[in-house]
Amino acid sequence: MLNYKRVKAVLKKDLLQTINDKTMIISLMIIPVMFSIILPVLIISLGFNSGIVNSLSGLNAFTHFVIKNNIGGNLNMEGKIIYSVFQYFFIPLFLLIPLLIDTVLASTGFIGEKEKRTIEGLLYTPITDSELLLAKMLASLLPSTTISWIAIFIYWFIVDIKCHKIIGIIFPNTLWLLIIVMIPLISLLAIELITIFSQYLKTSKSAQSVTGMLVFPIIAGVVSQSSGVLLINKTFILGILSVLIILDVLFFYFSVMRFNRERFLLKE
Repeated sequence: MLNYKRVKAVLKKDLLQTINDKTMIISLMIIPVMFSIILPVLIISLGFNSGIVNSLSGLNAFTHFVIKNNIGGNLNMEGKIIYSVFQYFFIPLFLLIPLLIDTVLASTGFIGEKEKRTIEGLLYTPITDSELLLAKMLASLLPSTTISWIAIFIYWFIVDIKCHKIIGIIFPNTLWLLIIVMIPLISLLAIELITIFSQYLKTSKSAQSVTGMLVFPIIAGVVSQSSGVLLINKTFILGILSVLIILDVLFFYFSVMRFNRERFLLKE
C-alpha cells in the first residue's frame, strides 16, 4: 500500500526545485506563449486574404481541404477558414506543449539527481519503488499539465474575443474538452518512457531524445492536417484516448517492475 506522506515529501521537494529554477521556468514558457498568444494574434492580425494564405503552403492546402469538405457550415468563406484553422489546425501544436515540457522536467528527475550526485541518498530511504516513481512522475506531470491547460484557456479567450464577430463564440467545445483530457494522458506516457530509459542513460540530454517517439506522430499529425490528408475530429481523439489510457497503465506497471535501484547506484 502506498504511503502518500512519503510520496508528498519527494513531490514537494522536486516541485520546489523546479519553481526555484527561474531559468528553467522561463524556457518552459516560451513555446506555450508562442502557441497560445503570439501565433494566434499574428494570424488574426495578418488576416486570411489570398496573399497570406498562398504564402503559407501548409495553410493553403488546408484551406482547400476546408472548402472541399464544407467545414464551418453556414459561415462565409472567411469564417469557414478562420473557424477551421483555430478549431483543428492548432490541436497538434498544443499536444506538443506537454511533451516538450516533460522532456525537460522528467529528464532532470532521476538523471538530474544522478548528475548532481544526490540520487544515492534518495534511493537509500525507506520509500518504495512505486512511491518513488509516482512522486517523480507527478513532479513532471503536474507542471506540464497545468501550463498546457493555462495555455489552452488563454488561446480560447483570445480566439473568442478576436473572432466572435465573424465565427461566434466557439470555445470551449466538445473536441477541445477532449484535448484537455488528453493532455495529462499523453504527458504521463512521455514521463513513463523517460523514467524507464533513465536508469540506462547517463545524462539528461540523452534522455530527452526518448520523447521523440511521441513527438514524431504529432508532427505527422500537423503535416497530415496541413496537406488535407487528416482532420483531427472527436472520433479520432476518442480512439487515441482509449489507447493512451491502456498504455499509461501498462507502462506504469512496467516501469515499476523494471526499476532497479542497484543499476542507478552502479551507473552513478
